[in-house]
Amino acid sequence: MGRNVSTPQEIEARKNIANNLNRLLNKSGFKKIDIIKDTKIPKTSLYNYFSGDALPSEHNVEKLASFFHVDKSEIDPRYSDSTAPNDSHPDIDDTLYYNGKEVPDKYKKIIKDLMDMDD
Repeated sequence: MGRNVSTPQEIEARKNIANNLNRLLNKSGFKKIDIIKDTKIPKTSLYNYFSGDALPSEHNVEKLASFFHVDKSEIDPRYSDSTAPNDSHPDIDDTLYYNGKEVPDKYKKIIKDLMDMDD
């Protein structure tokens, strides 16, 4: 019998993966059914990944990365190279999403202005 308790790291990973998948899907113009047909990932599993209810296996992360033409780390940040320099983050314009939806430009500007206040 499997365990029912998720670690804080697993919960955070599921949330990150769900946000990343929703962002990629929104940018791509595809629908979830397109992913299911192309990757052969079962519908329930895929929907669980998108809702943050399950972690994809490494094999399914590879399938999803291939579908979206991105590195595995863009799906699951746990695959990122931890030795990469931290100053190589993309511009804020390319990275702000909330609940899988892109933050409107007017709010990005407010966030940038708030962050610049620290400088």
